[in-house]
Amino acid sequence: MNTEHSIIIRTATQADAQALLNIYAPYVEHTAITFEYEVPSIEEFSSRIAHTLLKYPYLVAEENGRFLGYAYASPFHDRPAYDWAVETSIYVDQNIRHRGVGKKLHDALESALKKQGILNMNACIAYPPADDEYLDKNSVEFHSHMGYRLVGEFYKCGYKFHRWYNMVWMEKHLAPYITWDPFNGGLFAWCHLPKGVDMMEFVQKALEKKVCVVPGTAFLTDENEPCDAFRINFSTPTDEQLTKGIMLLGETIREMVEK
Repeated sequence: MNTEHSIIIRTATQADAQALLNIYAPYVEHTAITFEYEVPSIEEFSSRIAHTLLKYPYLVAEENGRFLGYAYASPFHDRPAYDWAVETSIYVDQNIRHRGVGKKLHDALESALKKQGILNMNACIAYPPADDEYLDKNSVEFHSHMGYRLVGEFYKCGYKFHRWYNMVWMEKHLAPYITWDPFNGGLFAWCHLPKGVDMMEFVQKALEKKVCVVPGTAFLTDENEPCDAFRINFSTPTDEQLTKGIMLLGETIREMVEK
């Protein structure tokens, strides 16, 4: 939880659905920021929150009981190979201006996603050929300020309010704490810890999460020599086990580095 200037960032619950839907509805009815045509029912919106929380963060910003905005992550693609990438969404009460709510929500969302081992934050943003009464370029400017880069634009792919809009993809790469050597075949992968992290402490903490790795010191003639490398085996685990194990290793290193 984060507090600054009395604004609280916390995890959403289904009980927040009506308050958050009140924020979202004007975006549906009066803007092309979302390409959704109809305001979802409270039941549908509540279900979306619950579904998101099964795997990803869903955060709300509030101040003295007033809801200011919300942010969440969703799958970038449903195939397991994309498990390290997400699509992000942020909505702020349109009556709130110049409070930094969007930035606070984004920073909290990014922090939560890093702890999950996410490496790419992607934003799918409606983009007008020219600003109009329904859509401007503020979202692209906001994401640029947050460290995203433009990676693609699709033309006239969204139709709302009797006009066509473009859509852009923006991406922010979250540099991993753990790096790895290029794969050249074989049954193992060599990874490296950041400078200053105790190898054996990392191995022990990973083991506590039921993830076993082999410290590089086991392959040295002198095990007391400094070593930042460890080895993982990808020949025996299933794809699902590998995905979960790597995410747990990412969680372990972040707990050590960000404590």
